[in-house]
Amino acid sequence: MRIAAIRLLCPDPAATAAFYAAAFGAVIAPGGARLALGAQTIELAPSSDRRDAPAPSNGTGFQHCALIVPDMDAAYAHLRGVPGWTPISRAGPERLPAASGGVRAFKFRDPDGHPLEFLAFPPDAVPPVWRGRSGRAHRPERWVPACGDKPMRQTNLEKRPGSEIQDAPLVLGIDHTAITVTDTERAVAFYAGLGFRVTQRGVNRGPEQARMDAVDDPVVEVTGLAPPGGAPPHLELLCYRAPGSIPSACADDAPLATRIVLTGDGDASGLLSDPDGHRLVLAADRP
Repeated sequence: MRIAAIRLLCPDPAATAAFYAAAFGAVIAPGGARLALGAQTIELAPSSDRRDAPAPSNGTGFQHCALIVPDMDAAYAHLRGVPGWTPISRAGPERLPAASGGVRAFKFRDPDGHPLEFLAFPPDAVPPVWRGRSGRAHRPERWVPACGDKPMRQTNLEKRPGSEIQDAPLVLGIDHTAITVTDTERAVAFYAGLGFRVTQRGVNRGPEQARMDAVDDPVVEVTGLAPPGGAPPHLELLCYRAPGSIPSACADDAPLATRIVLTGDGDASGLLSDPDGHRLVLAADRP
């Protein structure tokens, strides 16, 4: 079992794909329904046009993808030149205390309201999976149909001030998807039934966390879960001891009804919900 993709529901998948290509250098597969960010995959599916109010960081309707960036300043400067997104974090990228990993992080929403996070590890604490993945010249690009069946690549972002070609990819890939839960141990038990194991536990708090999450005086239990397959993305549980996790929900066809796509368990298929209503899709294994 592994997390094969994160499925985002979008009123206009083509527009969403164009944003991800321009903002993060995502590669759009032929057909436009799949995006590659490094070795990880985002799937795009059509949604209704309803626009529910987005859940706050401590709402159970909140789920974000953490995008690994080798250079936070460069990624943030580039993002500021791409229209359509909105910030969650109150004061730009934050450096969290050493007790919270010492990472730099910035949370924001894409044009459809899906929460995202830029995440940069300290140079001496980069996980092995993310080491040595930079160094390639970066130019946001997309796949477009060519003559015959073979697609070709095409630049998807014209040069503008603040969007110069970088010395490395802006985004290396998706490290994890984080979900807000009301009870850590209940969620751990549910995901253990799917083969996930706890790899990390901690408690985040302080003014940096408050600014990053846009939640006053937060105390957050952070629990990392690795899927049986091991490779990223993994799953992260966020349980707010203070001010408390707030139950929230959206319709199945709403733009914020994100799915975690799991594969690797034979031909099993179906739709599951965890105890807090987060949606999971069991799909037949894929390449």
